[in-house]
Amino acid sequence: MDLYTLTMNGEMVDLDDPKIYPLKWRKMSAEQLYHLAADRLGASFFYMDFLNPDPRKNWEPQRSQVVGYCWVLAHLRRSCWRNNPQMQDEYTKELLKFTYKIHDLLENQC
Repeated sequence: MDLYTLTMNGEMVDLDDPKIYPLKWRKMSAEQLYHLAADRLGASFFYMDFLNPDPRKNWEPQRSQVVGYCWVLAHLRRSCWRNNPQMQDEYTKELLKFTYKIHDLLENQC
């Protein structure tokens, strides 16, 4: 059991429960999940820097958090599914959990 608290309503979900993930995500490979997560992180930077660059908003705490997620995603890509094909299913599960977390955290960015 891998419990995670949703940011919007504080509800606890079990990341090991496949029913919490969209069906589309469950069918994705590790590489597809990697690209989905990278796109989501890039969209966050785009939002902070170009869509809402309001100088009165302090984006630094969120920017630091997103940079941290980028490092985690880079680590997953370098050390996991690319270099160890026999562990593909394990890495796909890790990327699915990671993508779910960043989607939750960045969903309510504005």
